[in-house]
Amino acid sequence: MTKSSCAVVLAVRLHARSGAARNDAEAVDRLRAAAVALGEDTPEILAGPSDTTQDAVLVLPLSSPAAVLGAVLSIAETLRPGKTTFAASIVSMDEASRTGAEETVEAALLASDRAATTAASGIVETDARESRVLVLAPGRDGVLDALLDLIVEAYDAMTERQRQIVSLVRNSETQQQVAKHLSISRQAVNQSVMAAGWPHLRLAEEAVARRLASLPL
Repeated sequence: MTKSSCAVVLAVRLHARSGAARNDAEAVDRLRAAAVALGEDTPEILAGPSDTTQDAVLVLPLSSPAAVLGAVLSIAETLRPGKTTFAASIVSMDEASRTGAEETVEAALLASDRAATTAASGIVETDARESRVLVLAPGRDGVLDALLDLIVEAYDAMTERQRQIVSLVRNSETQQQVAKHLSISRQAVNQSVMAAGWPHLRLAEEAVARRLASLPL
């Protein structure tokens, strides 16, 4: 992999469903499609071209720490119903120039391996270091990992319709606008967002956004 000045790298691993045979070629294709979708929907999140390793890990250079949440949600949405793990390696620009992007990527890949192994085992871990989503950054923040983990799991638990409505509500000023767009009642929109737990999820996303924005780069 060529070196880059990017200080944020996100490694994404898609692992086989329980009992399913591992198929790296299929996983690579799905990961590449997810990267394309991310680039088309929110190109400002990316700091350069993505790469996919032979053992099916997608490596994404991101524009800033604040881009981690959006990238994780977008990739997870594209890869559902497959189970994914994420590891964001975040270093200062000075540190990135000293160690090189390859070492930064390697740290993210190692963390992704660890998270994937834990997720595949079906074991519920209380240690934030074994979360499904890991952020390797200065002043490691276990609360940040846990909140990101909670957010991804919450979206996984939603129906496709609930995810659609929550996404529209997030980007709209009022539920009435969403209702008009979908040709449904405002009450139906409200019922969906409440069933999806959006009021609490919104607070978690805002907390993650603040923590990511405050990382010392």
